[in-house]
Amino acid sequence: MDKYAVNKLVDWGYRLSVINENRDGFPEDFYFKNHFKWLAEKDGRTFTAIDPLRLLGIVTIVQEYGDAWDCIDVSCVFSIKPAKRE
Repeated sequence: MDKYAVNKLVDWGYRLSVINENRDGFPEDFYFKNHFKWLAEKDGRTFTAIDPLRLLGIVTIVQEYGDAWDCIDVSCVFSIKPAKRE
């Protein structure tokens, strides 16, 4: 899935990069010692996430709802009906 997320972000004109944030002082844990951050940059704006799929999600939410996406009231309740079998 990551390659599709990267491809879509590049298609949308984002410049992508990955940085390693070495977390000194944390336990000898692989996740903390080798923490990578993905960055998408375009038009002077930068979005960050821990993997390309999350990065695509963040960029998509901002594109869909705007910069004040976290102030918009969206439904928190969803109903899913089972599909009919044929």
